Amino acid sequence: MVLTLIQPRHNYAPTEGLGHIHLSAPLPSVKARLQMAGIRDIELLDANITTPDYEHLSWIVGFNLVGAPYIPEVLNIIERIPRDVEILLWGQIIGSLSDEEFMRIFHTKGRTNIHNGNNPETLGRIVGVRPQDIPSTECIDMTSVYADIDDEHMRLYLEREFSVYVSQGCKYNCNFCQAAKGRPEIYRELSWFQNELTHLVSRAKSFWLNTLSFYMSNLDILQTPEEFRKFLDVIEHIRRNNPWFEIRFRWLCGIESFMNCYFHHHEMLVRAKNLWLHSIGYGIDGATPEVWKSIWKSQNFKKISWGEQWSDQEKAIKTIEWTKELGIRPEILMVFWHPKETQESLKLAYTFCAEMQEKYGALPRPHVSKTIIPGAKAWKEPENHAIVEQFISDPRLFQALDYTALPSELTHPNNSLKKATSTWYRKICALDPDATKYVIPDTPHYRGIANRKNTTVTKMNEGKFDR
Repeated sequence: MVLTLIQPRHNYAPTEGLGHIHLSAPLPSVKARLQMAGIRDIELLDANITTPDYEHLSWIVGFNLVGAPYIPEVLNIIERIPRDVEILLWGQIIGSLSDEEFMRIFHTKGRTNIHNGNNPETLGRIVGVRPQDIPSTECIDMTSVYADIDDEHMRLYLEREFSVYVSQGCKYNCNFCQAAKGRPEIYRELSWFQNELTHLVSRAKSFWLNTLSFYMSNLDILQTPEEFRKFLDVIEHIRRNNPWFEIRFRWLCGIESFMNCYFHHHEMLVRAKNLWLHSIGYGIDGATPEVWKSIWKSQNFKKISWGEQWSDQEKAIKTIEWTKELGIRPEILMVFWHPKETQESLKLAYTFCAEMQEKYGALPRPHVSKTIIPGAKAWKEPENHAIVEQFISDPRLFQALDYTALPSELTHPNNSLKKATSTWYRKICALDPDATKYVIPDTPHYRGIANRKNTTVTKMNEGKFDR
């Protein structure tokens, strides 16, 4: 085996048994890209299902880090891998670190053969192909990768929500967001997506499953209506060829994009509902114009030039109301605690979620913003250097940057606002059994609390998977 790609075990999974079963697109896409570059001998492992023998792997091993909390997890795994093995790391969090930060975190104890796999030149050099021969993620078909997954594992994936990659990019530039933003949305070649979906439906039917649940990769599904219409053509083709089968799609969308489609492409929204659109999550991310302005999210409150004139929370309320009227379940992505937050604005975030749930059945999905995080504007600002240095010097602290984690002494130094954020965040989480499951930050303060309770932060977070 030339290369082994591993999805690390979820950092909140119990030590025994199955972990968090969820096949996300990054590692299958890496395998597909390298196969198209001519590398055939690639193994794909999921530590949530089987425990890899870390001492006897390929001479090149790769890991996908879903977010900042995986940094300490992967560092622990690397300790178990022979020192002559080349290690590649992928993920948005890895791409958000500077070269110096990457080396200080991962090139420890004299080990320098750990590399940023997001860099095409580095990737090509390590695996022995020309960088220009490795296609971009928009130009791949992952059908053969899915076909290589054995039936036992594939059934576990298909029985649960499954991530599918359709597009990347967002024209907005919210400054707390770590995603690929401030650039046009780019769709994959949809014929390849159709091949993948056809294969996955066929595999599901072979297991006597009649329903699949997919989480779409789009950051704002209605941002480019003309491409979305082509996407619906693909879904219609799949549905026509698979009567008595259902796919439930869960998507993300901006309220400005929804309103544009509601007024100008209403028939497309009706069609989407009829083609298995199950729920849409809207990035509300605060409750006042002052907060939205502070995070560069003016699209949430600025007045629109068509239809009626709404501002402040009215745009979000109308979006949620009309989504419900279309027969689609709205979800409220409430990432809060931003600059300009006050005791009152934090309370308003809770009130908004509670009222939208009561009136329209909207599912609250709260998260606590971690302003100083790789990829966000504040990470690079000089005044935050001392805080950034704490994370680089002690990588265990990266777990505290989980958006599902309570505010900590590192992420929220204002004690009164930290307490208020924690209070209202817990209250929003308690609104619905399917709302976010909050976790405890692995910081000195919370370690002390866990110790006084004769437990550990790890144990307190066990099994708290966000979906």
